[in-house]
Amino acid sequence: MRVRHVVGMVAATLVALPLGMTGAGAAGQGAPDDRAGAAAAVSVLSGVQRADLEAMAADAGVGLDEAVARFAWQDAFSVAATAVQEAYPDSFATSEITSEDPAVGTIRFTGTVPAGARALVAALPRSVEVRLVGGESLSAADVDRAVIAAHRAVRATGRVGDAVSSYDRAAGLVRVAAAPARLLPPTSRAAEARAIRDALPASAGRVEVVLVDEVAGREEARNGGGRLEGDGSSGLACTSGFNVVNSAGTTGIATAGHCPNGMTHENMSGETEVDLTFRSGHVGQWGDFQWHTSTDTEPDNFYWDSGDLRDVSARANPSDDQTICRYGRTTARECDTVDDLSTCVTVDGVEACRLVRMNSDEAEGGDSGGPWYSGNTAYGFHKGQTSCGFLWASTCDVWSRVTYIDDALGVTVRTS
Repeated sequence: MRVRHVVGMVAATLVALPLGMTGAGAAGQGAPDDRAGAAAAVSVLSGVQRADLEAMAADAGVGLDEAVARFAWQDAFSVAATAVQEAYPDSFATSEITSEDPAVGTIRFTGTVPAGARALVAALPRSVEVRLVGGESLSAADVDRAVIAAHRAVRATGRVGDAVSSYDRAAGLVRVAAAPARLLPPTSRAAEARAIRDALPASAGRVEVVLVDEVAGREEARNGGGRLEGDGSSGLACTSGFNVVNSAGTTGIATAGHCPNGMTHENMSGETEVDLTFRSGHVGQWGDFQWHTSTDTEPDNFYWDSGDLRDVSARANPSDDQTICRYGRTTARECDTVDDLSTCVTVDGVEACRLVRMNSDEAEGGDSGGPWYSGNTAYGFHKGQTSCGFLWASTCDVWSRVTYIDDALGVTVRTS
C-alpha cells in the first residue's frame, strides 16, 4: 500500500483543548480526566468544529460538552497517524481510538516502534495520550493483501457467489461471509464451509468461512457534495464527493465508480446544471471511484450539509473506532463510528476492496459518492452498504479512502 499526498499541518486541525500531561506516552500512562477543561474549550471551537461536534453529540445522544471531550481530538490524531503511516509504510500496522474520554489513541507497528514516530505526533494536544506499540504480526499493507487474497481464493472455488471479507486482528485471520453458489439446507452449511476452507491454497493464509443466506451489497447510487443527475434525467443519481486534480493540473469532480458515467452536476437542486465529461473510473482493489471534468471551475470546497460549504485542508486515513461524518443528497448529514479498516466486497460479480466499514447503515440511494469527512479533513467517498455484525445479519455503510484515489485514477483530492 502506498500512502501519499497527505496535506495540511496537524496543528491546523486541532481543537484548542486544554493541556494536561505529556502526550505520546507509553502504554499504561493515562491522560488526566479533563472534562471541565474540555467543556471550557467549547467557547473556542470554530464554526466547522462546532457543527460537526453538534452532529456527533446528537448521534451519540450526549451534550456538546461531552462530545468535545470524546470526539474533538480524534481528527487531529488520525491526521498525525496518517503522517506516521506515510513515513513508515512497511511497519505501520493500524491506528485506533483506544478511549474517547480520557483521550487515548494507539498507533501499532510490526517489529519495534520506529525511532522517529514519536516526533510525528508531538504536535497533538498534551491532553491526548498517544501510545506507540510494536509487535504486530501484519502491517496495514499486509492486512489489505491478506483480505484480498483470502476473498479471491474463496470465490475462486466456484462454490460461493456474493461475499464480504475482513481481517480479525485479534484472532489473526480473515473472516469471509459468503452466499453458497447452490441451494443448501441450513444443516449442511457448516460442513460446506469447512470443505471450502480446506480446499483453499496455502497462499490464502488463515481463513474462516461462514455461509449465509445472502450478502447485502446495495450501492447508493463543481463543489464536492453536489447533486449528480444522469444524462437526460432530472432524477438524483449520486452525490459528488471531493474535487480532484491530476499531475498535469487538470481539475475535476470525483464520486463513486459505480455511478453512471454520463452525468450532469448541480451545486444545489434547481441551480445551473453543468455537463460533465467522464475521464476514468475504477471499481476493484483500490475501492470505488470515478472522476469527471467540466467547463466550470472545481475548487477545493465541498458541501458538508445542505447549502453549506467548507474547504478541504487535509487528506487522511481513518483510525479504528474514530467518529466521522458523511453527507449525501438523499439523507443529508450523518455521523458514525469506524468498525473495520479493510473490507472486501463482491456483489453480482463486482469486487471492491480496501473499503472502510462503519458501525451502522444510515445512507440511502443517491448518497453514493458523497464525502466522508471530519472538520476540514477529507476521508472518503461513500460506496453503499454490506453485511456486518453478529452472524453477518446486519448491514453497515462502506466507503473508499481518499488516499487510494491516486492509485486508482491518478488524481488526488484538492486541498487549500
